[in-house]
Amino acid sequence: MRTIHTWVAVFALAAAGTACKTNADKQADKVEKARKDVDRQYKDTVEARRDVGKQQREMDKAKTDLSDAKAQYTAALRDRLAKIDMKLDDLRARTDATSQAAVTSLKQQRDTLAARIDEAGNTAADRFDAFKKDVDDSFDRLEKNIDDATKGNKDTYKEPMNKPAPAPSKY
Repeated sequence: MRTIHTWVAVFALAAAGTACKTNADKQADKVEKARKDVDRQYKDTVEARRDVGKQQREMDKAKTDLSDAKAQYTAALRDRLAKIDMKLDDLRARTDATSQAAVTSLKQQRDTLAARIDEAGNTAADRFDAFKKDVDDSFDRLEKNIDDATKGNKDTYKEPMNKPAPAPSKY
């Protein structure tokens, strides 16, 4: 019986010895796993660089588009200003005192608005829409004031150009 136990122990050790990995095999597996991780990280890095390049091109295009929009907007404002100048010249040609007083007040409003046109190119992208709305509203008020002065409504052409802006929303 003692021999049987010995043989069973020998067979068990032999079977266990072939099933266990050696240290060298374990290290080789770790190296292979690390190599695969490095390969995956390299591919991720290449993809990230490609995405950054694409985003940079999109950003450059957006900047160019914004610059073009600002230039077109400035040109449109200058056209509106030229029309206002023609209306003011017509009003200035009148000889009555009310028209002359209106021209003086409206000319000051026009000059203030003309100075704002030059700010369009320097307005930050995140504030450009608000700038456009404010300037457009100011132009609309000035044009209305000129029309009122032309019609002889002397109380409305003195309306201030820059009404206080509403408080920004918290949301």
